[in-house]
Amino acid sequence: EGEGNDLHQLASFYHRASPNTCVVVTLGARGAVALRDGKIQEGQKAPVNLTDPVDPTGAGDAFAAGFLHGIHSSSGSST
Repeated sequence: EGEGNDLHQLASFYHRASPNTCVVVTLGARGAVALRDGKIQEGQKAPVNLTDPVDPTGAGDAFAAGFLHGIHSSSGSST
């Protein structure tokens, strides 16, 4: 419950600071959410339950790369 309120406050803050910005917040094992227009636009959790990951080094970088690839791919841009 508390985390949801924090995310709504973050969404509101970033909307006031930069209305056209989409902010993605990673939540570790709880997934990630996209914040835009002062609201939580989308939430996603991986369909696996990793209780003891071998090595999380680079996990955030891999997530960011996949996210940006998805955005770029869906935009129809060829560059």
